[in-house]
Amino acid sequence: MSTFAEKLNALMQIAYVSNVKLANAISIDQSHLSRLRRGQRKLPRKTKFLPALSDYISAEIKSPEQISAIFTLTDYQGEITDRKALSQHLTDWLVQKEGSEFEKKPQTIQGKSFSMFLHGLDSFHPESDAFVYVGEADQRKAMMKLLEMAVESDEVKILYFYSEDSWDWLEKDAGYLKSWLDLMLKLASQGKEIVAVFFLNRKVTELVTQVSYWMRLHMTGQLRAYYYPRVTDSLYNRSLFSAYPVGALNSFTMQASESETWGYFTRNQTALRMLEEEREIFLKHCLPLVKILRLEGGTEFRQEIEAFKDTESPLIINHEVPDFYNMPKDLLREMLDDESFEIMLPYWELAQELFTQHIQQNKAIEFVKKPELVLEKEQMPLITLMSLILKKEIRYSKEHYLRHIEHLRALMQKWTNYQAYQWDVIYQNVFITTKNNANSIVATTGEANSLFVLTDQRLNNAVFDHLNNRTRRASLL
Repeated sequence: MSTFAEKLNALMQIAYVSNVKLANAISIDQSHLSRLRRGQRKLPRKTKFLPALSDYISAEIKSPEQISAIFTLTDYQGEITDRKALSQHLTDWLVQKEGSEFEKKPQTIQGKSFSMFLHGLDSFHPESDAFVYVGEADQRKAMMKLLEMAVESDEVKILYFYSEDSWDWLEKDAGYLKSWLDLMLKLASQGKEIVAVFFLNRKVTELVTQVSYWMRLHMTGQLRAYYYPRVTDSLYNRSLFSAYPVGALNSFTMQASESETWGYFTRNQTALRMLEEEREIFLKHCLPLVKILRLEGGTEFRQEIEAFKDTESPLIINHEVPDFYNMPKDLLREMLDDESFEIMLPYWELAQELFTQHIQQNKAIEFVKKPELVLEKEQMPLITLMSLILKKEIRYSKEHYLRHIEHLRALMQKWTNYQAYQWDVIYQNVFITTKNNANSIVATTGEANSLFVLTDQRLNNAVFDHLNNRTRRASLL
């Protein structure tokens, strides 16, 4: 991470601060800040606003995830309580020129690590230090062995998962996936930290799936999830799963190759130390993947919805069956008991305000599963966001579902700015609402109940583009 724009964007993502909020706080023009953040304008020689910017961001670093991310990204060595020192460090880091000693250091260390690692291969003893595996079945066995060793060891403090490749090998066997998750949860219960890195070159649906799988681990407080903010070409993919000092898996695949995945499992201490050093360096170039939203009181959810109003862009909503965003109030009242209705009413009013604003002034696009595919199921699908808020399963009756579908069709007749599309495949138990150059709010129920925000603007825009492009192939409801 070498340019001012990349660094500024990273700090703003970690601090969860928008262009509007930061520009107002430090009294600079919002459009100017936006261009600096996108790299469309170079940092001027006179940077009087930087100390104020650093002061504001340092004050916003509060959660353990934010503190860990800022220490790792900027190599800060001081105390988090010394905000003045942190602010000065951020200012110095932001103006550090590309090619400086700070920027050269990772490449020098990384090169040294790799050469030492290759040298360490000479001392491997296959019977005791390492073995090679070929194919997904052996990869699953090697992974299970690594996790079991990590559970049994008191020395393991951090488990590290990094994969450019698809996770199909893990998900194909439902029984294996459950065993894998059980071991991961056991490791978390032992107080061991789990660090996972995801990649932007994944399909959006796969990324959302992965985040939902890992959400139960998120809820333990032991998972730190990151993403690498640059897209790779996916031609040559590598995966690394490490539990220092007991072992590591290194896997390799070539895109469009007929050869299977292969890799090695190692317990060689020289190799493990080098892989640990690589991990520390690589994480300096990664950013936090998600911001978990707490539903208690609704404050964080309301703040994210309010932030949508600052961005002029179509609103896109994607879910299997319509949620409460545009549900008629009388239908909401019929479906819920008195207590549940009182809980949902403030959320419904907020969503109605946002939705009405867009169909009147901008544009709203909604995707639902084809009604005939929904109605053929024995059990109606969960209403995802409503179930999450009420902490219990909420499903339509077929009568209520059809009334809501007809309401969507009536809205299209009334408002030219609203379009509802039907689609064959909508990811089950996932709700997404997104705007370009804003955030994506994602709710999941089922295997993992969670509500989170994708924190990187480029990642969010990829979600928006993916859904927006679907309008070319989907049919109107």
